[in-house]
Amino acid sequence: MLSARLSIRANDDPIYFAEPVVQRVREGGVANFTILRAGLANFVTTVNYRFEYGDTSSEDFIPLSNDTMLVFHFGEWMKNISVAVVDDNIPETDEPFYIVLFNATGDAVVYGQITATVVIEANDDANGIFSLDSAQKPVEEGKTNNFYVLRDRGHFGNVTIYWQLFANDTPLEPYQEFVNTSGFITFRTGEKTKPIVLEAISDKLPEFNEFYELRLMNVS
Repeated sequence: MLSARLSIRANDDPIYFAEPVVQRVREGGVANFTILRAGLANFVTTVNYRFEYGDTSSEDFIPLSNDTMLVFHFGEWMKNISVAVVDDNIPETDEPFYIVLFNATGDAVVYGQITATVVIEANDDANGIFSLDSAQKPVEEGKTNNFYVLRDRGHFGNVTIYWQLFANDTPLEPYQEFVNTSGFITFRTGEKTKPIVLEAISDKLPEFNEFYELRLMNVS
């Protein structure tokens, strides 16, 4: 006999995350991931997982299991990992963290999609709450005055505030009494205050006190 047939049995069953491997979760929500084991499942195997914090900290989420090892028994092809996101009332922008599979035992390997991503969505007024710093200010004809817009809570991201002047609930036309009767200001990340500069037009006519209303209209 001059030849022999060799066969290599199926081995190295892959263990990996099922889709979706990226989940966006609001504060107070739960991310659920499924881990799959391919192959015949005719032996016991285990796999470990760990958390990588990314832009988060250990206070931002709570694993719903204290065990960081998954055990696949005979005939088991699926396991789950669940993580609860803490509602902390702190303004934050999008924050990712990661779950990584590693160290499979038995005749199995971690392969393919071995990392899952949780994105904690921007929360708790991350872009800010906007208001005017003063209810009433005088503006003399021919002069300017600054009306400051305040940004409270979060200071993340670029935000544009649109404004409009009104008289008796009617929007002023361009160059009606003021050089600018509408406009916008843009806050950059980290900025907490911005001025709206109003300049009253000098018309040289005798007039009683006139009252106008400055309103913040839209945010984008």
